[in-house]
Order: sequence, then structure tokens, then C-alpha cells
Amino acid sequence: MTSTALPPSQPIPDEETAYARADEHIADAVAALGEPVRLEPGIRNSVAFDAGEMGTDLLCNVEVSYTLEDLPDDEPPAERNARYFAALKDFWTQRGYVVRSDSATATDPQPEWFRALHVEHPADRCRLSLKQGKPGNLWITASMVALTGEPG
Repeated sequence: MTSTALPPSQPIPDEETAYARADEHIADAVAALGEPVRLEPGIRNSVAFDAGEMGTDLLCNVEVSYTLEDLPDDEPPAERNARYFAALKDFWTQRGYVVRSDSATATDPQPEWFRALHVEHPADRCRLSLKQGKPGNLWITASMVALTGEPG
């Protein structure tokens, strides 16, 4: 897949491009799992904010989120999910993403069923998160830090 990443000094030019780029990051991550996984759409929104110090009066942040569905059931969910976290952490770090936090290595106590891995792409500053909830469910989220344009 050809990257559409822009340097961090260049805001993504419009909301549509930001959504496409966020979805591209997620598609790359899911492909790295090496197993068929269905993405069930969740949150898809944009929020405007004033960032005059960045040379524009209006920026917005887009966010997309999907739950991972139809996951293989040939191993216990906790083991499968741990494997997915390890695979994506490896995939992202090998491609230059910066790990912002990983609850597996955090010093603050977390419930044993919760896990979250947050990374940031160095070129377009897309932030991605893989999270595990109580029943072992997984979801992946991408948000673009800032882009020009009006929210939809």
C-alpha cells in the first residue's frame, strides 16, 4: 500500500483525506495480524478546535474506531489477544511508530482484563490504539492529531 503520509509540519489538507489516512493505518495494522478479521465500524467523528498558533483558526481532529469481529476461536481469547498485541507492537515499532503507552508495562495498576497499546506515526502523527475490554473484546482506533477544514 502506498503511504499518503505528510510531514508533521504539514496538516492533513482536509477531513476526507484524514479519514482515508486513518482507515489506511487501521487496514495496514489488521493485515499485519495475518488472520481474517472483520472490522465492525464504531465511532467516526470529527471535533473542531481553535489552533491559531498553528497558523490557522480552525483545525479538527478525526477519529475512527472499529471492533475486531469474527476472530479465530481456536485458542483462548486471552492468548489470542496477547498474540495480537505482540504482533501489532512489533509491526508498529518496526515501521517507526513511537509507542506512547502500553498498559502491559505500566506501573499503575490496571484490571487484569484491560490492555491498551497507544502508538503514534512519526510522519503524519496519526495516533493508533489497540484496546482490550472485559469480555476479551478488541477494538482499534485511529485519530489524526490535527487537520485543516471544517468538521462534518
